[in-house]
Parts: sequence; C-alpha cells; structure tokens
Amino acid sequence: RQQTRARWQGGLRVASGNPVTRVLLAINIVVFFLELATSLSRGLLGSAGGWLVFWGGLYPPSVALDGEYWRLLTPMFLHANLIHLLFNMWALYVVGSYLEMLAGRVKYLLLYFLSGIAGNVLVYVIGPRESLVIGASTAIFGLFGALFVYSFNNRHTAAGMMLRSTGFLIVINLLLTFSLPGISWQGHVGGLLGGMAAMEALSVFGHKDLRSPFERQDIAAVGTIVGILVLLVVVRTVTF
Repeated sequence: RQQTRARWQGGLRVASGNPVTRVLLAINIVVFFLELATSLSRGLLGSAGGWLVFWGGLYPPSVALDGEYWRLLTPMFLHANLIHLLFNMWALYVVGSYLEMLAGRVKYLLLYFLSGIAGNVLVYVIGPRESLVIGASTAIFGLFGALFVYSFNNRHTAAGMMLRSTGFLIVINLLLTFSLPGISWQGHVGGLLGGMAAMEALSVFGHKDLRSPFERQDIAAVGTIVGILVLLVVVRTVTF
C-alpha cells in the first residue's frame, strides 16, 4: 500500500507540477488560432501564412537588413498547420512536464528559451538566405538535449534510466529531420546543441544540483551562452 501510494503521489506531482509548460502550451495554441484568423486577410501583406507568420517568422533578410531581431524569438510560437502544432505540443507536454519538475520553473524557462533562440540563431547564421522558418521544435529539441545531458550526468541514479530512451528519440527525430523535406535541420540541431549547453552550464557539468537556488554562477553561465549567440548574430549581420 505504501508503494502504491508513493507512486500515485509521484504521478500527481508530475501532473500538477508543470504550470510553466501549461502556460507555454496555452500561448502556442492561442497564437495558432490567431494565425488562422489573420490568414483570412492574408492579402493584406502578401503573406500566404497570415500576418502573424509574415511579421514573426524567421526571415534572415529582414533580420540582417531591417534589424528585425525579434524574429529570432517569435518563430518559437508560430506553426504552419494543425499537425505541426499538435506534434510539437505533444512533445512539449511530455518532455517539458518532466524537465520542469527536474529543473524548477526559472531554470526550465531558461532552458526553453535558450534552446529556441539558439536554434533560430543557427538558422540565421548558416541557413538558406531566403528561408522562412517557424515552429517550437527548436526549443523542444533543446529540451530533449537537456534531458539527455541530465540523464547522462545522473546515469547512476533513477533519472539515468531516461538516458537510453531519450537518446533513441533524439536519433529518430534527427533522422526524420534530415530525411523529410521542408524541415530546418539547422533549427533542430541548433536547438539541440543549445539545450545541451544550457543544461551543462546550469548543472556545472553534472556537479551541481539542478534544483539548487539561482546563483551568480548561473547568471554567469547563462550570460556566456547569450554572449556567444549575440556574437554569432553580429558576425552574420555584418557579413550578410
């Protein structure tokens, strides 16, 4: 009875301990319906995906030539169609809920946004000049990468049991990324690397408890990653 109670209570903690993930899910869903609404007037600005996609999608020339740097952030909340949205939201709920429980709300948010922005930065740096990229998958790949690093660093604990399955899912998704047309491999790989780097930085390569309070060391680690991303953007903008 005690074992059953412990498992039930653990399941409740996972289900109820993901407020940030639920907010992210809600934002993505609301924005998608706004996309549908604005697509009714797609002739307004000549965008086939509606005004929101035209305004917020990652289009490198608009970043480099017009200084629209918000496009390195906003694509994380835009989706091409319902299937695109549902697949990403399912992955976000499954992986994000667990990772939020492990990392806490603040560090989880940092992992999410650093991953998503890193993916978009890599698209901007080495992606096709005329591409228009949208989707939360840059951040979601980063969550997979962060969870893989966390499991590897804690492979001798219960959390390490996630290592093999997480690695398998990453490999499968990378194979799909490079096999299917219309997918930005730069965004997925950039998000994956960003999430792995962020997890290593926040956990000091596995030597620090991820749930420990946010300290100066964490600020320095996050600042370093942000500095690298800013440098990449500056170099790409100058040489565009």
